[in-house]
Amino acid sequence: TAEMEFTVGHPQRSTHILRKHKFLHIPVLSGTPIPRRDLVDQMDKYVIVMLVLFRPWNRSPTHPLKPEATSWCDALDSLLSSAPQPVLDIIDHMQEQWECRLAADDYS
Repeated sequence: TAEMEFTVGHPQRSTHILRKHKFLHIPVLSGTPIPRRDLVDQMDKYVIVMLVLFRPWNRSPTHPLKPEATSWCDALDSLLSSAPQPVLDIIDHMQEQWECRLAADDYS
């Protein structure tokens, strides 16, 4: 198990460490469902959720969730253009889950 320290100046540097586990863990999301990308009224939430889940970021000015002069949609486009294929597959599967639910409702 690899251990890493927080960066200098981080308030938890002296009390916490980051640990990389040997085995992959799958997060279980609870609460509000992931927004759908095919609904205009959910697009703003969808973009932010995808960035939070898949773009490395922190609150420092050097690693923001999106650059200040960039729109949320442009930040997501940038992520999608540089993300590895497994990440793109996961994002697509999130939408497919909605499509399967809708298809099941149509046939029930």
